[in-house]
Amino acid sequence: MIIQMDPRIVEVKVDDKIRVILADGREVAVPVEWFPRLKNATSEQRARVEIQASGAGLRWPLVDEDIAASALLSQGQIVVFGEGDYLIEDDGSLDSVPTVAARG
Repeated sequence: MIIQMDPRIVEVKVDDKIRVILADGREVAVPVEWFPRLKNATSEQRARVEIQASGAGLRWPLVDEDIAASALLSQGQIVVFGEGDYLIEDDGSLDSVPTVAARG
């Protein structure tokens, strides 16, 4: 049997986790605390989420947050931008990293 993987997001629910259902039937959940803007948002702001780019990502317009589907599926470290920069470790912990000053 060959299973065709399709990582497009078709459904999303946000509470203490971002829970998505992908077009291929996979269900993925990640902690909201991984994303500082969402962690600090109200439940009403978190609930106002839009599926973007035919399922390639999520957008929270009230908190100016965008998350790619690939970030929810990645293995190893991903970089989170928001209130500081962070690396998400394999165990789910956050490590802050030094920010680079903007060049003007």
